[in-house]
Amino acid sequence: MRTRTSSTATATAKPKPVARTAKERAMPELIHEIDVPLTAASTVFSLIGDVEEAPQFLPPHVYARYIKRDGKRDLVERWVANDGGAIQKWTVWQERSGPPYRIVFEHLHTSPPVRQMGGEWTFTQRGDSTAVWVMHNFEVVDDDPAAAAPIEDDFEERVPRQLKYLVELARNLDDIRARTVTCERSVVIPADVERVYERLLAGEAGDETDWMQVGLPFERVVYKRRPDRQLPGMNALTGEYELTADGSGTRVTARRTATFDQAIVDEVGRKALDDALLTQLRAIGA
Repeated sequence: MRTRTSSTATATAKPKPVARTAKERAMPELIHEIDVPLTAASTVFSLIGDVEEAPQFLPPHVYARYIKRDGKRDLVERWVANDGGAIQKWTVWQERSGPPYRIVFEHLHTSPPVRQMGGEWTFTQRGDSTAVWVMHNFEVVDDDPAAAAPIEDDFEERVPRQLKYLVELARNLDDIRARTVTCERSVVIPADVERVYERLLAGEAGDETDWMQVGLPFERVVYKRRPDRQLPGMNALTGEYELTADGSGTRVTARRTATFDQAIVDEVGRKALDDALLTQLRAIGA
């Protein structure tokens, strides 16, 4: 077993790991830690464990949904942009518990050379701060060290950066929520669901330079403004179209959520968001 440990900031205590099989103990472990000052463990736990809220607040996340919920064990689909901007789909079993707060996860599907991947998070209250500990383990085909090395390097580059962002997000969460607004509108379009779906895929959010997009055929189109192509005055912009048959046409329910970069979201900002949504719906029905 190969183990790497990286502390982005001082984490004062190691959690007791869950019981693992002999095969799991033989898999490489990559461990990262960070302290989140002035934040409750329950808050940080919720930021990582809340599947549906993640796309608004975590830059690489585009869309996520629950496939199956069984008590505290959930089957989750996530669409996440890699560092190159391409969108990857993950299907993950996620088990939450606490307090003490812990999330254990396992990827249902992997791509070669990875044969198996999983890990866990723990969130431990230390005074007025939270110690975050995250471990990833994986197995590659034929236990090939040359195949494992670039995967380990990717985790070592990416995870500390994500943890630093988590600290900033957690510490400013109340302010960020206060600057986040959602608008919703609905319209019936005189066309079948298949035609409306294809029209949406080719619409404004189909511009891959500025937008990331996920299509769930004939059901939903989800989009998110790329973080490096953000509109003036906004920190994050996400949206979705939900499609349902309605008589001889299709009902499109459109939602758009914006996190503004100003401390107080005024009515001008809210109206601009709503007007943009209305313009989109009119274009679809044209």
